[in-house]
Amino acid sequence: TLLQSYVVYGEKMLQKLNGMFAFAIWDTQEQILFAARDRLGKKPFYYANLAGTFIFASELKSLLAHPELSRDIAPEAVNAYFSFGYIPSPITIFKHVNKLRSGHSLIYKNGNIHLNCYWDVHYQVSTECKTENDYVDKLDELLTASVKRRLISEVPLGAFLSGGIDSSTVVGTMAKVSSAPVKTFTIDFTEKGYSEAEQAREISRIFNTEHHEFTVKPDAAALLDHLVWHCDEPFADSSTLPTYYVSKMAREKVTVILSGDGGDELFAGYRHYAEQEKFSAYKKIPLWLRQSLGGPLSRMLPMNAPGKYFLKALSEIEAREAGEVIEQFPPIKDLLLNREWREIHSINFDRNLSNNSSENTNSASNQKSPGHSGSSTDPLEPKDFVQYWSNRPQNPMSRRQYDDTKIYLPEDILVKVDRMSMAVSLETRAPLLDYTLVEFAASIPPELQRKDGKGKYILRKMAARLLPESILNKPKQGFAIPRDQWFKAELKDYAFDLLTSERCRKRGYTNSKMVTRILNEQLRGKRDYSLWIWSLLVFELWHRNYIDADTRKV
Repeated sequence: TLLQSYVVYGEKMLQKLNGMFAFAIWDTQEQILFAARDRLGKKPFYYANLAGTFIFASELKSLLAHPELSRDIAPEAVNAYFSFGYIPSPITIFKHVNKLRSGHSLIYKNGNIHLNCYWDVHYQVSTECKTENDYVDKLDELLTASVKRRLISEVPLGAFLSGGIDSSTVVGTMAKVSSAPVKTFTIDFTEKGYSEAEQAREISRIFNTEHHEFTVKPDAAALLDHLVWHCDEPFADSSTLPTYYVSKMAREKVTVILSGDGGDELFAGYRHYAEQEKFSAYKKIPLWLRQSLGGPLSRMLPMNAPGKYFLKALSEIEAREAGEVIEQFPPIKDLLLNREWREIHSINFDRNLSNNSSENTNSASNQKSPGHSGSSTDPLEPKDFVQYWSNRPQNPMSRRQYDDTKIYLPEDILVKVDRMSMAVSLETRAPLLDYTLVEFAASIPPELQRKDGKGKYILRKMAARLLPESILNKPKQGFAIPRDQWFKAELKDYAFDLLTSERCRKRGYTNSKMVTRILNEQLRGKRDYSLWIWSLLVFELWHRNYIDADTRKV
């Protein structure tokens, strides 16, 4: 189908496709390689240009089999990892390898690469919908059609069910259009505050699903190395662990699974949308008082103190607005270690970052040709994002949604789901990320994205046709693991052994005294450093898997 589409439509074939894909076609007549990645970035595409030899794959480890590809690490990528928790496209952890961005195509001819952005999402209020009910009806129509498309399968099919609005709405729609009971799969935790199993059971009862549950135990020490291997690059999202477990459990019953991914990005469901609204009131406080309130006070408060997260978030927003956080990439949700990373990394790494940035820039420029926008070929400078910046909406909420949809979604959420599901040979489909639905969500007026202090206003109204009030009004709960508790108990020895080892110290990325300090303070409960510790653990294990000659698997 893809080959025939290319014969008929050429590059314009991409406008005819709907779904997830990453592919390459060799055109024997034109002597060009045409490659593309799907609109939302559900599937990966790595590539490198080695002095006239173009190599590409869906996994980074496959490229490393090429004898001419070096494993030189890009310091800027390390800095990005410890700032964001992942390495944003188009760069990768390796200097000479790039990732094709979501919604982009690539042509390779005579040793040169041309990049093209063939799809973007535009935030323009709909002229078709006139009332709230029009938006609700249209969303219902599009989601039903999207689910139906993704139920086409010759193998057993099911759904992830967290008990939240997104996955529950998908399951409810599946039940509405399916003749057989839907198979649903849920992850549970024994730790208080992390379980959504009861809400998932409630949804299962309502729609009479064939329900399955798995309780996650803190055995990450036995599994983390395996997960790091499958991620290809350093990737600090700890929800890879429950995602792997629920995928593994589902694969025992089905081959294809539907997920609720995309709801927070499309319908302004993340906490930071509410925080942005509150920030305008916060700015009325005198600057000197704000500077003493936000960051310093949030650091002094105990780990689970009320308002700690909110104060930290406000201080980060203020730091961005004041220009204290210099962003080499477009704004990205939840900077991981931001200013604290400056404390934990070593002076040698800082020097190495400065010394290698110009070398990496030249190397990157030699490998790529400008895209259609005529922007710089250096992926590490803001000017490379000239097209991105020009396409960002003016409305603050729409701008955050654009950033989440174009950056956080493809670089974090979809990476996590793709790598962990593919690790167990499970195909994951996301009905909310049908591009027709994404474009429709971008046409909803900002005042209907969040209303009455709640996000997902139109999605909630549509979901009310399927779900009970208890689910619709349930406080938002992320797909998180109890890291802070695990690193004070079951995983404390594992973390100490790896992060204070001589091998880890000799890498030269971090200040070993600072690492020891945060491990001890985590143990004493003085402050929650679990995100730092997890990120450092992943990075150390990645090094052992991909760099150290005596332990690497590729």
